[in-house]
Amino acid sequence: MMGFFYGRTIFIYMLEDVYLNKVLSSLIRSTRFNHRKAEVYTPFSDSNVIPPYSLFRDYCERIFGLSHSEIVYVWYEYLEYIRKEINK
Repeated sequence: MMGFFYGRTIFIYMLEDVYLNKVLSSLIRSTRFNHRKAEVYTPFSDSNVIPPYSLFRDYCERIFGLSHSEIVYVWYEYLEYIRKEINK
């Protein structure tokens, strides 16, 4: 029984990773940059700068149904993407 539970736990983690990667991909596809003006347009804000975490959190809870720890993980991955894109 232990082996079955262990295998099932790994499978659940893999599913979560797949879903979080899809969430991150969706955010990235919806983000636009104006490199000349150093502006970032996100799907969760009308601003042209990186919005506060609270807007991101609310968006991810409402649209994707993410938990706090999932939101934190996606936030840091998303910020890393933005940082790399801005520094191109």
